[in-house]
Amino acid sequence: MFDDLLGWMNTTASSRKTVFVTDEGKVHDRSSTVGASEVFSCIKQLSYHKHKTPEDPDFVQGWGFLERGNTMEDWTVDLVKEALRGDGRLDSHRGFLTNAGKDQATLQWQYLSATPDGFIFFYDIENNRVEVIFEIKSIDPRYQGQLPKPAHEMQVQVQMGLANHQLGKAIDEAWIIYVEASDYSNLTLHRVKRDQAVFNHAINRAIDAFEKKPEDLPTEGKVSDDCKWCPYAKRCGQHISDAMPTKTGLSNHQADFINPLIKSKLALDKEIKSKKREQGEITEDIKTYMRTEGIKSGASDDYLVTYHEVAGRRSLDKDLVSDKGIDLSDCYSIGKPSDQLKIKEIK
Repeated sequence: MFDDLLGWMNTTASSRKTVFVTDEGKVHDRSSTVGASEVFSCIKQLSYHKHKTPEDPDFVQGWGFLERGNTMEDWTVDLVKEALRGDGRLDSHRGFLTNAGKDQATLQWQYLSATPDGFIFFYDIENNRVEVIFEIKSIDPRYQGQLPKPAHEMQVQVQMGLANHQLGKAIDEAWIIYVEASDYSNLTLHRVKRDQAVFNHAINRAIDAFEKKPEDLPTEGKVSDDCKWCPYAKRCGQHISDAMPTKTGLSNHQADFINPLIKSKLALDKEIKSKKREQGEITEDIKTYMRTEGIKSGASDDYLVTYHEVAGRRSLDKDLVSDKGIDLSDCYSIGKPSDQLKIKEIK
């Protein structure tokens, strides 16, 4: 059993399915809609999934982050309910967390759906009833970006939009709580104001995911770096390769469409190049100062900074291999083909 236990645990965890129930008490089929947490991910990947496209044969779906989130979510729901309860008397309640934990309900409209982690309602100092969406997220302690994450902000926009549309609510704000995965005492809470434009955009993306062919949609994963974890990466790459154009020349209509896009891209390219240079100069200023002051690491009220030498990477000396008469030609592999866009400005 010792040799098999971890394998059994992995198989069990990876085969678990989360059941989502609608506000009407029916089991929700997630394949029939685009969820709030996925609607702003790569639109082509979404379309593959919603069209029930077979996954790449060698793709393996990880389950660790999902299990971590589920466990932490249950803990947070219990804690929030207890914190809002006060001393337990009804008149001492600070607020109420509803539709949370086992009572979560999936909201659906057209192709779009959302399952909020809960709703918090309370009464303000003027005794007005206030209700907000409550979303729970676990966060890796190594994460260095800003919070809330843009993807989570957009997720709660969909939740607010569906709650107002389907339940007749007037929610104008969502609260996102982040719980550090390695230390549950590190909690941060963030407000997100409702933006109807984001909800409208989500509706259109959900429609595209179902009603357009995957190969007719942009490969957004290349921009967001989602291709690394995409179950359709090989199929997607083959579709792009098969669709490589052969015609030359632009009609007036085509030029009118593509010229503004090219102009915007070139302007951004120049801005990024300038910013990268500026970033490099500031980086060198910091390094120079730390060398001058002899500082290896230190912390201020706002930042922790570390400066150290990085060992060189081990690499193959191809000239030495050739001099020794070693033939490595049979050891090379050819990578997957990719696409490339080149633009030359005509003066």
